[in-house]
Amino acid sequence: LIVEGNVGIGTTSPTLAKLQVIEDVPGLAIAAYHSNLTQGVIIGYNSISKTGSNANGDLSIDGKGTGNLLLQTTATGNVGIGTTSPTNILSLGNAAAQKFWIENSANGTVGRALTVAAGGTVTGTADIAGGNLILSSGAGTGTGASTLSFFTGTTLGTGTTLQTLSEKMTILGSGNVGIGTTAPGSKLNVIGHTI
Repeated sequence: LIVEGNVGIGTTSPTLAKLQVIEDVPGLAIAAYHSNLTQGVIIGYNSISKTGSNANGDLSIDGKGTGNLLLQTTATGNVGIGTTSPTNILSLGNAAAQKFWIENSANGTVGRALTVAAGGTVTGTADIAGGNLILSSGAGTGTGASTLSFFTGTTLGTGTTLQTLSEKMTILGSGNVGIGTTAPGSKLNVIGHTI
């Protein structure tokens, strides 16, 4: 079967891609851009538009309106980003150091807070504690130990210069805690502060 031009399933006007699939109920739209696979794939809800964000072969999942984006797995299923063998519910590949954050693209708007919260309980159901929040640095096989570091921005004299983050508190693998120092020599080492 050889078809020239765009092919539409659920639409008579497939203008976004060579293959465009639209299902108005519940509102799923799928478009695969270009046959060379370098222009990306979009899965959208209700409506999608071809934009420059897919110029590098991205896969975009675009939820329109107030719908939720759900990644559901089986009882033993995990989600991997940068890895094809995820061992946890969400695993990142180890090809390089990684970071997750809120993009600082809010021009003239206060930076958005990021909250990491352990699981809570349903009110009125039982007298039980909520989930613990556990921060863990990586475990190694060598003689060195991992460090847990806390960074904050330092107040500047101008209101328009981007702050440089600096390490304010450090917990070494030995258990030593440093405030104002990254090399605490005792269980609690405070530098430049009054306790």
